[in-house]
Amino acid sequence: MTPVRAWLAAAMVAALTACASTPPAGRRDLLDVVKPGAPRDELVLKLGAPFATFEGERIMAWSIGEDAGGYFVNSTTNAPGAPRSFARLELVVVFDADSRVVKHSLVEVHRPQ
Repeated sequence: MTPVRAWLAAAMVAALTACASTPPAGRRDLLDVVKPGAPRDELVLKLGAPFATFEGERIMAWSIGEDAGGYFVNSTTNAPGAPRSFARLELVVVFDADSRVVKHSLVEVHRPQ
């Protein structure tokens, strides 16, 4: 491998690693979509796929992180169905038979240390 190609390959690996390890930036308005009557598809579109679903997708849960900018969805998991360890909150949403939000809770699952 030529020195230029080796340098280019190393630069690409470094760039990809930096992108993969950078957490998403928080947004204060992220959870504004979660309100009674909101359609499930709208939540999935805005928040992404939940980390867990129950009762045939009548209940969904998202792993939520928080930083100075606000909330962000923690879309990657350590294991199937398990939120990442740095996520402090879980958003649990219950839908009715028409796939509309009935109720929701933002639950603290990890306390900051």
